[in-house]
Amino acid sequence: SINPHFIFNALNSIQSYINANDTKNGSDYLAKFAQLIRLTIDNADQRYILLTQELQRIDYYLQLEKMRFEEKFDFFIKVDAALYDATAPTFTLALKALDATCSRT
Repeated sequence: SINPHFIFNALNSIQSYINANDTKNGSDYLAKFAQLIRLTIDNADQRYILLTQELQRIDYYLQLEKMRFEEKFDFFIKVDAALYDATAPTFTLALKALDATCSRT
């Protein structure tokens, strides 16, 4: 599941973009947040998912955090192509990404 604190921060970010009349960033942020929520809901009942799905969720999460922190960090995700069809426990890697960025919130 998604941490309620993260959801609160995301909604605050959307509100900030709206208040600043920054429709481009607000729209981009909202679209990424919606995709992250969709991926999370779609895989909520799965114990294992494809590594590519988990990495997509992590990518959305990190893009949102990068926007929230005004581009103060950068990231890239590099995975050996041989692992694309591998499975991973749901949320295991996403939790690691959250831990890595948690100290910034």
